[in-house]
Amino acid sequence: MISEQIYPAERSLLPAKRAMTVPPIFRRIGHGSEARDALQIALSIANQQGYTRLNDCQLETNRGAIMQADLFLEYLEDDDYHNPRILVLIVDQTERIADAKKLAESERRFRQIADTINEVFWILDLSDGSIEYVSSAYERIWGRSCAALLQHPQQWYEAIIDADKPAVNLTMAEFQDNGCQFEYRITRPDGAIRWISDTRYPLKDENDPIQRLIGVAKDITEQKAAENAILESNERFQIVAQATSDVVWDWNLVTDTIWWNDGMGKQFGYAPESLPSDSSSWTAHIHPQHRDRVLTKVQAAIHGNAQNWQDEYLFARADGSYALVIDRGFVIRDKDGKPIRMVGNIIDITQQRELEEQLRQSQRLEAIGQLTGGIAHDFNNLLTIILGNAEILTEDLAKGDQYRPTCTDDTRGSRTWRRVDASVARICAKANACPKSGGCQ
Repeated sequence: MISEQIYPAERSLLPAKRAMTVPPIFRRIGHGSEARDALQIALSIANQQGYTRLNDCQLETNRGAIMQADLFLEYLEDDDYHNPRILVLIVDQTERIADAKKLAESERRFRQIADTINEVFWILDLSDGSIEYVSSAYERIWGRSCAALLQHPQQWYEAIIDADKPAVNLTMAEFQDNGCQFEYRITRPDGAIRWISDTRYPLKDENDPIQRLIGVAKDITEQKAAENAILESNERFQIVAQATSDVVWDWNLVTDTIWWNDGMGKQFGYAPESLPSDSSSWTAHIHPQHRDRVLTKVQAAIHGNAQNWQDEYLFARADGSYALVIDRGFVIRDKDGKPIRMVGNIIDITQQRELEEQLRQSQRLEAIGQLTGGIAHDFNNLLTIILGNAEILTEDLAKGDQYRPTCTDDTRGSRTWRRVDASVARICAKANACPKSGGCQ
């Protein structure tokens, strides 16, 4: 807002001796007599020199509001040098000064925020390649001073390791007009290597040409180390999964997806890529009589505090037969204890159980053989006594004795049973001599 006021004045070569009267509108100006004295002097100078200016004055309007204004004072007089006046031009600067204060406050807040975050915020002037601003995080991450970077902008590029510079150059050249995000490594003065994620955007004016680049650079060294650790762990997992003959599985409990290794095809005849990606690829092949028990136990382990789970059940092969398996799993939880993954393996123990059954059968046969052999031995001892006594009686009795035929039959029967007993003993001896993994043929 601009307004004009004209006040009576006198041309004076010695304003100190002939002080002018302050116009009524300026009776209350500034915060004290100092500001009013400044206006008094300005009026005197205008009276003496014909023109003067007083900036950033605080004026109180007729309504009591405070106005920030610039005053332009000019000495006027008629052609006949009568009726001299002072022309006062008042330019309202209230909004401009308020906007300047808001801008200064915004700048202060911006610098306060930029200097407290862990990322490096920077502004680059494309016209001359100078850096207009860089936050203090640059000193923590790069290990160099902000002042040195402002003085030598190429210090940023020089810190990038040589192996990453070609990719950085290509990315900046290709995406400068649209902004880009790229990663590179820098070398600190102490020799440490840090990974940086740099995101930059063009800043355009109203005519659209790009005047500046603004960006945020973030230290991602720890993130890269974690990613490499996960990658190495996954590689080791893949190597173990390929090397083992067991069926290895990885169950994402959040998305309900299961990954199977090639053991699924080798052991049970299912190609992993032919199976559903969800948990039905496992549950559908559990024997119906075992399914509810197995699922109840595994859910109890997942939603409880258990870390390990194990169960034994029948698992359907692709040919329709069932394998007896042992299934073991390890529950992986996040920092809050929520289950997120489960990793484990399935072992086919069908043949092992068959061999164990054969061993038990062999052991039973061996026990029976030992028992039978003992009985045969004792029976043979009794037969020896009976046969001996029968032979003595036969010799002692006369040929016409009525008991002689009986003794003769006893002798003949005892010899027959002795041959049977000898056969049993041979069979038992043969059974005891067979390997314990199976019976004799």
